Parts: sequence; structure tokens; C-alpha cells
Amino acid sequence: MPHPLITAWRRHRPRNGRHLLRKDEHLLLNLRGGQCVAPHVRSWREAYVAPDFAEPNDDKKFQLHLVPIPFIGDIEKASVVLLLLNPGYGPHDTFAEFEIPALKKRALKNLRQNFSGEDYPFYFLDPALAWHAGFRWWHGKLAETIQELARRRCESFSEARQFLSQHLAAIELVPYHSTKYPLTREIEGTLPSTVLARRFVERRLLKKVGKNKLTIIVMKGAPGWQLPEGRNIIVYRGPRAVAAHLNPRSRGGAAILRRLSHAHAR
Repeated sequence: MPHPLITAWRRHRPRNGRHLLRKDEHLLLNLRGGQCVAPHVRSWREAYVAPDFAEPNDDKKFQLHLVPIPFIGDIEKASVVLLLLNPGYGPHDTFAEFEIPALKKRALKNLRQNFSGEDYPFYFLDPALAWHAGFRWWHGKLAETIQELARRRCESFSEARQFLSQHLAAIELVPYHSTKYPLTREIEGTLPSTVLARRFVERRLLKKVGKNKLTIIVMKGAPGWQLPEGRNIIVYRGPRAVAAHLNPRSRGGAAILRRLSHAHAR
């Protein structure tokens, strides 16, 4: 039976082009008079002709024209799950979703947790998306670990990258894109989508952790996730959370290698 986190996002449909989980609407649209939500845009041109387009500022607003990313990859079947705060934002995200239909299709399939015909469930490791900043960020974090995984498994780098994509997932505490994080801890704790994410971790993932079937790495947002460090749970805090390294010399990268070096392909 799918967890409510998954069913909520499978049922989600945008309203007037705005992606906002129905249960989150009242809180976010009324928070500070709606000041944590960016003005809505309906096309790439509408975005780039705006008078403040790409102006450097302390932008703490959610970009609800973008498909949310409450998770990446197959969160029910992953062997390693990374926990983060919320997806970032740059103008490339707006361009990609409005102008590259294939990217938006992948984002929506991921949102529905529908991986039929997909070789890369963790889609930001798909080399076909190497042009996107999401690939550059995730691949940059994981490239050295993929290289070491390939060496240990006697595979090519490409084979190891695809294997990792099939066994890795990430869950965001808050699913909406922003340049900088706009929520206080108090508001964050009451956001329905955040409550769903926490419950999924607590009720589904921690059972697997206890049976030594899953590794959790809290990369960012440790205070919000409220998980204790322990066997198969690694928590980044302070400077480690800022850097969020996943190379083989990091605790997270080493944990990925321990979990996956001898795992079998699906």
C-alpha cells in the first residue's frame, strides 16, 4: 500500500498553473501576506522580460510555477536515502520546464513515482540531462563516489552511475523551489507536506534502517528532520551540512560505498 506521501503527490494537479499541494495552500498563501510566494509566471518569456529578472537579492520566495520536488528517485526501493531541506532555484529551472518538454515529463513522472521504462529513476544522474544544473549539482557531489563504486564493482563509470541512480533516492523536507529558504522552524513543522515527508521517514524508512536494509544520510536540514545519529543514519551538521560532501572521503560517500559496493543490480 503506497504511503500517504506518495499518494498525495500522485493525486496532485496544478491549479491555474501553480503547483501547491492542496493542504499547503492556506498556510503558504497567507504567510506574511503571501510574501513567501513569488509572483506567478506562465511562460519563459514572461519570466525573463520581468523588470527584476535575475536581479541578485535575498530572494526567499517559493517558485510555484515549477514542478515540486518532494523526492527524487524511487523512495520505496532505494538502498540509500539522502535527506535535504528544499530544492534550489535558478532561472535555468524556469527555462527548462517551459521550454524543454522532456525535462518536465521526467519531473512529473518522478512526482508520481512512475519509473516505467526509466533507466535512471534518480533522474538528475541521467547523462541525457547533463545540460541541467540539477545534473551538475548531483553529479558533482557523487562523481568520485561513482568512480570508486565502478572500481569496486568492476564496472564502467557509466554502468556504476546508472546502478547508483537505481538505488539512490532523496527526500526534501519542503518540496518547493526557492533561492534561499524562507520558512521558520515553527512554520516548517506545521506544513502538511513536511509532516508527510517526516512520517514517511519515521514509519517506512526507519524500519528498514533497523533491519540493516537502508542507509539514511541527512545532508541538510538536520534540525527539521529530527533524526538521531546511529547505525546506518549519518547526520551532517554545521559546516558539514553547508558543504554536504558525498565523495569517498566523506562520511556520506563512504556509507554509500559500504551499502552498494556488493549490492546486486535490480
